[in-house]
Amino acid sequence: MEDSGQANSQRLIPEDYGTWNAYWTVQGMPWRTEPEINADRQRFLAERRAVKPDIARRIFPFRDENGSIKLTRADVEWLLATHESCGLRGPVNVDDPGQWNREGLDVRGADVSDADLHGLPLARLRGGIAGGEYQAAMEKQRQTAALCGPRVKLYSAHLEGSILTGAQLEGADFYEAHLEGADLFEARLVGADLQKAFFDTSSTLNRIILVNSEDGVAPLLRDVHWDGVNLSGIRWSYVGVLGEECDAQQRLTPEGKPKDAATRRVEYLRAVRSNRQLAATLRSQGLTDDADRFAYRAQVCQQQVLRYLGIQALPAYVGSLLLWALAGYGYRLWRILAAYGLVLAVFTLIYAALGVHSYRGESGVQALWDSFLVSLSAVHGRATFEQLGAWSVAAWAAAVQSVAGIVIEGVFVAMLVQRFFGSR
Repeated sequence: MEDSGQANSQRLIPEDYGTWNAYWTVQGMPWRTEPEINADRQRFLAERRAVKPDIARRIFPFRDENGSIKLTRADVEWLLATHESCGLRGPVNVDDPGQWNREGLDVRGADVSDADLHGLPLARLRGGIAGGEYQAAMEKQRQTAALCGPRVKLYSAHLEGSILTGAQLEGADFYEAHLEGADLFEARLVGADLQKAFFDTSSTLNRIILVNSEDGVAPLLRDVHWDGVNLSGIRWSYVGVLGEECDAQQRLTPEGKPKDAATRRVEYLRAVRSNRQLAATLRSQGLTDDADRFAYRAQVCQQQVLRYLGIQALPAYVGSLLLWALAGYGYRLWRILAAYGLVLAVFTLIYAALGVHSYRGESGVQALWDSFLVSLSAVHGRATFEQLGAWSVAAWAAAVQSVAGIVIEGVFVAMLVQRFFGSR
């Protein structure tokens, strides 16, 4: 029966059409790319779609006693084409205000892992329990209803108003996907690609899981259209680095070949952009501590960009290293205080060894204190030849210390201004 159904569907395609997409486009469904599923599969999916959900008993359309039911793109295309709600047939058209209240396709319990669902009109999809029902449900009930979609390809898909609470979307591809109004409460997005995805103020991202506890690597987030979505409900403190920075840190390509300097520079530029964009968005929502961490990561990645620019960027690279070491680009100001204390201590010992205290006949602890006072004066350029002797070794040491002090003071003031008054 299955072979017969497939054969019948094949005969529906005129020879003039080179692809299934060309055929479906003429039929008014340009989002379809796969052949029609056979009659047996259609009956099975229709039966499953007719199942009345029962949260308490963990009964959902696409989950049976054997677990989640696997759906392919061809399955989803047929389900969309035959979907009916509010007296209309076909997928929900978000461009039609009259369809905003339509229920979308109910795929609760389904397994779409590794499926290619790119570009599909999945607006108002039901892939989990929402609202008060979610809060009232037990954890096992939530897990049973949640869409299982690791590594699913949803790039350029329309998921406006979809319910994806608790969905397993590790490694999913949401590149340029429309998620305006989508509910992703507690969804797992570890390793996902969210580049250029669209959100808005009605999207829900509270308590989404972005990282594994082992590595702390967040999804790819470059050029995301946040558009006012609330980010305060995300545990940003768990994030170590963004996906773009993690990719840039890899010395080898996925094929195992070493990356050239140009490739690494481009990847670090993407990481700079991603971190800066996220930092600006978080800062606009008052999440300054989290914003500061990503602004710092952006500066660290910019340092690597200078490194891979080559010899022409060497002065800038050395300067960047100095700012990183001394003050962490203004986000690790304790470092400059540590550097200041280290310079004082080292030169105190140098002056003590050179016998600066002997000029006043002191010894022991008092002599060390005297050397410290000389060091404290010299680091701010206050030591004089009269104190140390003209052209003496101690005078040269004081000159070197004064230069170090000027550098430390300059970096401190510059980083202080950037940290608290600059626009980062």
